[in-house]
Amino acid sequence: MEDTKSKFKKSLCLIVATCVVFCCTPKRVQSETFSSKPYFSDEEYEILGDYICSNGKEIIISKSFPQDYVRANNDNTIFVIDSRYDKDPDMVICNSYKVSDLKTMKEVLTILKEYEHNNPSKWDRSIESMMTEWIMHNIGYSLGYKRGSTVDTDLNNSDEESYALRLR
Repeated sequence: MEDTKSKFKKSLCLIVATCVVFCCTPKRVQSETFSSKPYFSDEEYEILGDYICSNGKEIIISKSFPQDYVRANNDNTIFVIDSRYDKDPDMVICNSYKVSDLKTMKEVLTILKEYEHNNPSKWDRSIESMMTEWIMHNIGYSLGYKRGSTVDTDLNNSDEESYALRLR
């Protein structure tokens, strides 16, 4: 069995390799305006969960959010859209690029797992694969790669295998 240091090195190599791929991929010019996604709706807005991270950031979980509310420059609130009862169960971290601190990321993901435990559904993601996906979205966003898609991190079940680190 590999030790933690070896696993960390492999994870870091994977992240660096992905970053190189993003750097070498031609970038399209992306508009900074974002189109309204189906889960943004004034009609269904209801807070399902409200948590506070150790650094004071608030995590709000809802089925949807008004477009202007989510895109506001609110760096102290992390909005998560609960789409766990869709065909491909999903949790969407809105404006996830604004969170780059790994400790905060892990704490948010742990809260999402706790939320799932308390409100069971078919949503099933590992902390490790969600961390990797969030980091990849942030790298893509910071490089200007498909900003309309990388601005948020969508943690749907079908992506578990894509981002799961198989360290053997």
